[in-house]
Amino acid sequence: SALKEIGENSLDARASHVSVFASGGGLKLLRVVDNGCGIRHDSLALAARRFATSKITRFSDLKKVASFGFRGEALCSISSVASLTIISKTADSPTAFTASYEDGEMLSIPEPAAGKAGTSIIIKDMFATMPSRRKALSSASEEFNRIDGVVRRYALHYGEQAGFVLQKPSSGSSQRRAVQTVFSTKKGMPFVDRVRTLFTQDIASNLLEPVTCEANWATSARASLTGPVCFRARVVGTHPNYAPKRGDFILLVNGRLVQSPALRRSLETAYETSLPRGAHPWLYVALEVPHVRCDVNVHPTKASVGLVDEEEIAIQLSIALKEAVEAVNSSRTFSSTQLTLASVFKRTRPADETEVANEGQRPRRRRRRSDDRGSDDDDDD
Repeated sequence: SALKEIGENSLDARASHVSVFASGGGLKLLRVVDNGCGIRHDSLALAARRFATSKITRFSDLKKVASFGFRGEALCSISSVASLTIISKTADSPTAFTASYEDGEMLSIPEPAAGKAGTSIIIKDMFATMPSRRKALSSASEEFNRIDGVVRRYALHYGEQAGFVLQKPSSGSSQRRAVQTVFSTKKGMPFVDRVRTLFTQDIASNLLEPVTCEANWATSARASLTGPVCFRARVVGTHPNYAPKRGDFILLVNGRLVQSPALRRSLETAYETSLPRGAHPWLYVALEVPHVRCDVNVHPTKASVGLVDEEEIAIQLSIALKEAVEAVNSSRTFSSTQLTLASVFKRTRPADETEVANEGQRPRRRRRRSDDRGSDDDDDD
């Protein structure tokens, strides 16, 4: 959650490059560096103050939240469970400034520091003062896998806007500060290349043509809660030839990475007659809805959103995707192996002959009486 909040702040700042470094699964050290607009020197004192935010200017903005951040709680919450340091520089500032925070309060006045335009968020020793909470977390490798998954999904969706880099300490190097780059993408990289870099070659080579679907999107600027269904979506799925046991579902609503089990189930039904039982597709969905018809404040960690037209959107997307899948289903390819009768007999004959040969060599079991009269030796006595 900490990484997701900070990464979204970088995107709100219109960054074109975001670098993430995680050590110890992000618990020991988590550093996010971007080249966005930066934080002004006189605003650093409020950066980690609870409910302080520059993204909501009037009360009516809460009805149509367009930015990622709007609560003003993320940095304050982080500073209450970890050591938080911010280094930031705006384009018109001659130097960068750094400040440290604890429990939402700045520990000392900002000091000049070396740094490029943008912001660096450094989090150290997450939950160090809360051993019971830290013990409840998963292992460092599992926590890093969660970080990896979040960064990959944002890098896939925002590849046209920014490049992303994920790094961690190198485990195989003798140098103390050796860094391993897990992946790196460049701004403007084509979608298929991003899939190949961030996921696998198999997925990239088995992508269907993007499916677009919309309803009343031309009137989205005038949308209201009582108006007709209004949305626009782009869906990219895999070909039925690609049938892994464990698929993936990447959903972004108005650019927010969220979860929707109902929408996932609906879209996977488009493959129910094309994939073998137990297989699942890889799906990417970029959904846009009017802000007035989307409630982003329904989950503590913003993991889900409330959609007025979720059921109707799921139905229409499922129908459109099913048509695309059925259109290519007739051209599916299957791997095959040609067997001759001689090759089958040759494979099975040695085992059969061995079994027959051993049949007559099996030792007979000697039966032993277990009744009340005892053994044969007892009878002789």
